[in-house]
Amino acid sequence: MSSRALLAVFLSFYLPALVSAQDRNALDAVFLRASQLESSDAAGATRLYEQAASQGHRLSMVMLGYRLLYGTGTAPDLPRAVSLFSTAAKAGSLDGQFLLAMCYLEGLGTTKNPTAARENLLEPADKGNQYAQFTLGLMLQNGEGGPTREAAARRWLDRAAAGENRELAARAASVRDKLDVKLFSPDNSTGQALTALFFVSLLGLALGGGGGGYNYPSSSGGNLNSGPGSAPQPARPVPFYPSNPSRSVNGDLTDPNLRWK
Repeated sequence: MSSRALLAVFLSFYLPALVSAQDRNALDAVFLRASQLESSDAAGATRLYEQAASQGHRLSMVMLGYRLLYGTGTAPDLPRAVSLFSTAAKAGSLDGQFLLAMCYLEGLGTTKNPTAARENLLEPADKGNQYAQFTLGLMLQNGEGGPTREAAARRWLDRAAAGENRELAARAASVRDKLDVKLFSPDNSTGQALTALFFVSLLGLALGGGGGGYNYPSSSGGNLNSGPGSAPQPARPVPFYPSNPSRSVNGDLTDPNLRWK
């Protein structure tokens, strides 16, 4: 084969990859501009996330879905948010998969489906999402979405207890230790209400907690703030922005350098 023919073959493989990289860089830039507008122009940020998400930028899909849950910079649209999380998850986004699981768990924008929630928590939990580990541990302990698996629950809680978020780690360790009492106590009736107690605590953290207290979900799927006299609020997943937003580009919010609020 001549050198010219070899060059043609090389370019046929290289140029599409180069164009793809350029496209990704351009979409990353759109995402970063959107993140910079978060506090000053909510509608403008949403438009930019929409622009990048429509071209397959998975982190923009996650953030647009999150904003559609809240109605931030746009009208609320929970079913579309679930669709965006699903698309992002299929594209490999662990955040999309985690948020999809939480929507199934709470019935946000979709039929409540603990089984689907449990299934979608597995990969994010296995790959280090501390909230997914904790949630999965609680579900396994309680038999929600599938059979009770207390030994497996303990393993996930133990992993969550070693996670970066120290407050959540302490909660996971507390549940794990009390589960140990139940597992190894001659009286196996102790600790029956532990899962429900800590499950609502988790949702307060991962689905809208913040500020001075946690938000605890009601049985209808809303949240009741722990403060006195607070009105019920919808349960919502809340991502935590890094101090340097560029570190989230080409990755998930569950990147080791980032974390969930």
